[in-house]
Amino acid sequence: MQARQEASRRQCTYLEALGRTLCGIGPWLETGAASADRDHYRELAREAIRASVDPQSPDLVPFGSIAQTVVDAAFLGLGILRAPQQLTDALPQTRASG
Repeated sequence: MQARQEASRRQCTYLEALGRTLCGIGPWLETGAASADRDHYRELAREAIRASVDPQSPDLVPFGSIAQTVVDAAFLGLGILRAPQQLTDALPQTRASG
């Protein structure tokens, strides 16, 4: 049983890491004067979000693959809400495929 739980948890570790990290640093990314460090992390955060939802990216995260991803996606959403100008408005616009 434990091996199965560990295997399913591995499916969402990257989403968990992204969501919790952005939730924590979101206010820092959003506020304050521009600096080389802050601008660098803002760009890294936007790139991580872009890669996490790009079907062609090896960094695509499996939203909805297990129930835990709902919790982890909520952390990601909260991180984005904490830094809307930097993590929403500044994201490049892409066309949805379909």
